[in-house]
Amino acid sequence: MSHNLTKDNDEYGTSGGNDTDDKIYLLSAGDAERVFPEKEDRKCVPTAYALAKGIYTKTEEKDGKATCGWFLRTPGAGPIVAAYVLRDGSIDISGAFVTWKDVGVRPVLWVNID
Repeated sequence: MSHNLTKDNDEYGTSGGNDTDDKIYLLSAGDAERVFPEKEDRKCVPTAYALAKGIYTKTEEKDGKATCGWFLRTPGAGPIVAAYVLRDGSIDISGAFVTWKDVGVRPVLWVNID
């Protein structure tokens, strides 16, 4: 189990909400930069399932395949938006509407090996 702090959005002042204890969660903007230090590392190639569900891809590529954006747990500029990683691997802290089906998710799974 991971204890997750979701900081407020420093740029827009949007509340991050309560801390959570999770086994499956989304990375924060800071986590994404730490785990994937380079923009190229943050690029995401969607799965066949995500493509079948309408994930948006376009010109950005990784290993010759189209990439997609993916949501972070960091709040965006308002109450119904979340920060996300764009197709080029950069982070948009202002965010996208959480109801958008053309932005994917990359859940983190907490595994205890003890």
